[in-house]
Amino acid sequence: MDTILSAEQVISGQNRLAFPRGHGDFLYWMERLADEENRWVVRRRNINTQDDYETLTPAGFTLASKVHEYGGIAYGVGDEGLVWINKSDQAVYHSFENTHQKLYQHPDWRFGEPLVCKQGVILIAEKKSSVGFPKNMLVFINWNSEVKILHSGADFYAAPALSPDKTQLLWMTWDMPAMPWQQSCLWGADFQADGTIQNAQRLFDQPNVAVFQPDFTPEGEITFVQDSSGFGCITLPEQEQEARSGSTATGKQKTITQENCEYGLPLWQLGMRTYTATGKQQQFIAARAKNGVWELVRQDPNQELIFCLDDAHVSDPVAVGKGFAALVAPQDGAQQIGYWPDANSEHTIVLHKAADCHEAPWAVTPESLWFQGASGTVQGYFYCPKARDTLPPVIIKCHGGPSGQTDPALNLKHQFWLSRGLAIFDINYSGSTGFGREYLSRLEGQWGALDSADCIAGLEFLIKTKRVDPRKAFISGSSAGGLTVLNCLCHSDLFAGGVCAYGVADLESLVAITHKFEARYLDGLVGTLPEAKAVYQARSPLYKAGKIRAPMLFLQGKEDCVVPPEQTQTMIRAILDQPDAPEVTALYFDDEGHGFSNPDNLLRALQLEAEFYGEILSERI
Repeated sequence: MDTILSAEQVISGQNRLAFPRGHGDFLYWMERLADEENRWVVRRRNINTQDDYETLTPAGFTLASKVHEYGGIAYGVGDEGLVWINKSDQAVYHSFENTHQKLYQHPDWRFGEPLVCKQGVILIAEKKSSVGFPKNMLVFINWNSEVKILHSGADFYAAPALSPDKTQLLWMTWDMPAMPWQQSCLWGADFQADGTIQNAQRLFDQPNVAVFQPDFTPEGEITFVQDSSGFGCITLPEQEQEARSGSTATGKQKTITQENCEYGLPLWQLGMRTYTATGKQQQFIAARAKNGVWELVRQDPNQELIFCLDDAHVSDPVAVGKGFAALVAPQDGAQQIGYWPDANSEHTIVLHKAADCHEAPWAVTPESLWFQGASGTVQGYFYCPKARDTLPPVIIKCHGGPSGQTDPALNLKHQFWLSRGLAIFDINYSGSTGFGREYLSRLEGQWGALDSADCIAGLEFLIKTKRVDPRKAFISGSSAGGLTVLNCLCHSDLFAGGVCAYGVADLESLVAITHKFEARYLDGLVGTLPEAKAVYQARSPLYKAGKIRAPMLFLQGKEDCVVPPEQTQTMIRAILDQPDAPEVTALYFDDEGHGFSNPDNLLRALQLEAEFYGEILSERI
């Protein structure tokens, strides 16, 4: 590679686009601004003019929902204006014709996924409880700032959607111990003129079946994704009227999408979506995963059109004007918003790019590799540095979740290492999304064992096929991926060093202190306590710390309430208490939670990681 990226270039190029939504001829989206301390704003652009975008969020504010801790979409738009949630105080704001008014704020409430209507705004809400976990519910706030609880009783709520005539409301719920991608329920109700609901009914509720993105077509037909076939499929109730009356809550459904393709996602954040209706009967524009690779398609009952996007990662299709838009992430350029004037368009119009200064014709693009893992074949993206005469060092990357997924979109951190001669193997270990329910379910009861076995097998595959230097292998991951890193170092001596960012070290203590959204997640991933106590300890790196012989770097935010800093602190002590303990370096950030956002902290973390690898390799990285 002729271009060597600096750490400063990587951090300054971290603008990100998220959650596009269409309203009339305007496309709205959230954007993270790296040059403004990574604050999130709402922007919009008219699709029919050459005018540049407008930033709608006033200076001094940043958008973020804290519902479920992971948040998600923090704005909604309608004829009545823009509603958005401010990060610092979780206040709900209403913007209309260049005026901004605080609609509602209470220290005990958090809000997310606003759905704007004539009478006010529908939101997903969390309310602190004096005892135990917060209460989750579906609420309505009118323009006079009065709050009404529309529905409560379930452990979690998400994805409200209004029919085109604003008389029907859909939403989804799930209850512990299930996660939303394991088992969830579709609800519907009549939405009244006063902002209340009547006749709330379960429309789809099947054991061990997940629903995703309830919605309506422009004609008012109910649509949603469900995975009873083993893959998430776009579905329409064949007997919709009976289902709405409650007599066939699990009646016949019609799926209109291709078999063995995934149209669903694990709902880690509010507002995630994969499809939009075009207005033509049973025709959809969808982002789907085929063997883990996401592509954009026009899906009809009997045919499909795949849009050519040159291997770019695609997500979040939405209707806007007479056409549609989607987020497109190329392998050699900045994330962008693509627009297609109609469902037959094959030419992509780029409406906006996240960072014009970071086109990357020099970028290394990955090779998709499949190898034999511990419980079936496993996929990963291998990036090999250019112009190297010898086998390169390699970093095995472990994504979070663990039900996350890595994709081949341009990743400046990957390119940072590649520009310095290090290869990257970004592995979708067993339990990753995008490959169907069987692949996702492999990790049930096996977290802490199968994920690390797959990553070790991935490195062994690279060594066997002579792609990397077997003496210079590293492993890096964060959150759930940090558990994988630690277990790999406990069970294999192939690694020369490891980097663990806010990683899990003790599964049992994590259950005791983690937040509501993931409070019962480990029931499925590991087992139910106290019966499975021995399994929890066997899978926890803390109890095997003496087996770690490779140097380690730990990165941790002190305000992390998902994986608290005690997890990192106890793991470091356990390693250092052993005879002949390896060298351990730790960096804590006072002002960071689960995942880092302060540009100065991101820069320091990246620089320290480079120093860590350089010391082990005895060369400057």
